[in-house]
Amino acid sequence: MSANSLLTPSEPAENRPTILQRLRLVIALAVFGVLLMYSYVKLVVIPYMGFKHHPTLGTVGDVFEEVDPEASVMTGDLLLMAGSVTWQDYRNDARLPFFLEARHQEVILLQVQRGDQVLTIPWRVIGPTLEEISDRFTLLWVPYVFWLMGTIVLFTRQGWDSRRTMYVAFTYLTAIWVMAGLVSSAKIFYSSILLHMGVWMSVPVYWHFHWLFPQPLPRFNRRAFLLLYLVFALLAAAEWFAWLPTTAFVIGVLLALLGSMILLFAHLISNPEQRRTLGALVLAVAISIAPGSLIMISYFTNSQIWSGASALLIVPAIPVAYYYAVFAPSRGGVGTNTNRMITPIFFATITYSFLALGMLAAQIWQPTTGREVPLAVDISVMVGLFTAILYPIVQETIDRRILGISIPPTQVLETYSARITTSLEIKRLAAVLRDEVLPSLSIHQAALVAIQPGSSTSEILFEMGIPRDQTCEPDHYLALKQEAGRWRGSEHSGELHEPCPWAHLILPLSLQDQEIGLLLLGRRDLGGSYSQADISALQALADQTALALVNIRQAEQLHALYQHDVLNQEAMQLHLARELHDQVLNQLAALANQLDDQRFTPELQSAYQQTVKSIRDMISGLRPSMLNYGLYSALLELVDDLNAQAAGKTSIHLNLPASSERYPPEVELQLFRIVQQAAQNALQHSGASRVEISGRLSPDAAEFFVHDNGKGLDIPSPFDVISLLEKQHFGLAGMYERAAIINANLDIGSTHGTGTQISVRWLTTQEPSS
Repeated sequence: MSANSLLTPSEPAENRPTILQRLRLVIALAVFGVLLMYSYVKLVVIPYMGFKHHPTLGTVGDVFEEVDPEASVMTGDLLLMAGSVTWQDYRNDARLPFFLEARHQEVILLQVQRGDQVLTIPWRVIGPTLEEISDRFTLLWVPYVFWLMGTIVLFTRQGWDSRRTMYVAFTYLTAIWVMAGLVSSAKIFYSSILLHMGVWMSVPVYWHFHWLFPQPLPRFNRRAFLLLYLVFALLAAAEWFAWLPTTAFVIGVLLALLGSMILLFAHLISNPEQRRTLGALVLAVAISIAPGSLIMISYFTNSQIWSGASALLIVPAIPVAYYYAVFAPSRGGVGTNTNRMITPIFFATITYSFLALGMLAAQIWQPTTGREVPLAVDISVMVGLFTAILYPIVQETIDRRILGISIPPTQVLETYSARITTSLEIKRLAAVLRDEVLPSLSIHQAALVAIQPGSSTSEILFEMGIPRDQTCEPDHYLALKQEAGRWRGSEHSGELHEPCPWAHLILPLSLQDQEIGLLLLGRRDLGGSYSQADISALQALADQTALALVNIRQAEQLHALYQHDVLNQEAMQLHLARELHDQVLNQLAALANQLDDQRFTPELQSAYQQTVKSIRDMISGLRPSMLNYGLYSALLELVDDLNAQAAGKTSIHLNLPASSERYPPEVELQLFRIVQQAAQNALQHSGASRVEISGRLSPDAAEFFVHDNGKGLDIPSPFDVISLLEKQHFGLAGMYERAAIINANLDIGSTHGTGTQISVRWLTTQEPSS
């Protein structure tokens, strides 16, 4: 059953929105009225006794009135009776106030145990003092934070769903039992009973809420949850009839908190696309409830850590953290998403957590008079002195480690523009957009789709953070072209019959009326909507992406043409080598055979042999014949030829283990050409005195290193064929393309004065590109 079916009366459709708004207003005002009533009880109705007492242990805490110690209660006294009400009666009856007979300016007899003595003290109730009033105001505002956050969601204009219903129930119910707990020690207006009943009812509400938040866990069993509500409703009813021990409700608190944390961790495991948001939330909640959990444990175990108001000061961070995790709308521009609120919330939570835990530890080691709030203020001032130093460090850590923000949001567009101008590979462009730019804009759900020019086919360049049950096929993305440029708000997204229901914003990638692709964006972290400023900035990002894709396509076309030229050049050289071998050499041999000894003079014979040698050298240069016997043999011959060319000015060495390993002919040819070009570059341009060729030839890989001790060279960045041709490194561009043809990895390292090393590595599992 949906939230709308639960909250909408059976009235005509045109009247339902008004009735629903009135019902929401009644609920909000009713809860607010309960808070106001118990605030009045806390501040006015409960007698100002002049001291504090522990509602579970019965010990005296802070004494606000300075009187004669011999005629006064003291910190640590055990209260046995106040007027005619004994401590045991008070403990066993949730409706019986302890100071029932206390009146302003009247004397009430208190019976206390101090050490081994039992004393009767006539205590005058002198009325409120400034210090006691201030003490009562300490936590009075906490329930109102829960009420305020629930009311904001209750009256939101965004689409209503079961998560919002449970969030309102979670915050309102918590506000009621926390407020009742603040006055429960007085047991006025059924405050103690309301506290216990509210805690028991919180267990199914907390579990139900965390089952649905932020996305429902699988296998939701409606009957199991109805049974759960029934069981804890019976426990709440048992509190009304006093059938349970007065401290049993603490078990309910622990069940609610532990169950909620377990379900949050279950979401962390089952929703990997939301782990950044959930991780930050789980950490904030765990830190917020830790001090309060210690207090609950102290109540349950009857330990002496009874005063810990400061430990609850950070609890209001919980509803705020939940709100910003799911419901908060996006505000401001593309660089100011609301998830930036995580850092101040997290920093404040950490600060006050250590403050509260430190105060609790101080009470364990050396119990004080219980005046934690003034101490908290003093420590907060000292903590503030370190904030200027620690906050930037915390912010940077959270941005990078939790939110994935590697680029300052205000610099995203500029940085992206600079990156794509130097990127001529689709993989690199997609990686920058997926891993750096979008996470820095608090977007972890996205897809980039390229549309082939002049056709209806598409290619998915990357997808990120898409729920498993909402993955899209390429034809689904094409169906979204009609919605390009339109915001698919929460009232549309999530309907599974729509293509790609996860996509909230679809941006067209176009250039001069040419469709380039689509950029699809899902919900943003800690805020599901996009403002108009966000959409405009993101469209500029999409336009930059479209321009980059066009440049990459042009570069790929140039790349393909260059590779085609390389292959054509090899084919022409092979054809010319065969023509020289089969035609020219054969014709020269036939001509020599037709000459007799008289005409075939020694001079002619020498010229003939020199011509044949020159042609054979040309054939070897065009197509190394030793490649027919393998790479190792061809490289031996290459080193001999290069040493002959160097004429002693440069020594070329082959440091390669002998191998008979063979690879596909095309692979052997391209690897040989790369090594040949690298060695010739070293001879002609480096001014090196030594060139070494090393590597290995194995069944799984062929790897070569060509290192010289020359003057080095400037390596362009990025290292691609376009940059190499622009810098007129034609030899390096040829090597780069030959490596690309056979899918080998080429790397060049060089520093001025220490030479250059060129490495190429080809794996046998790879195949040459077509």
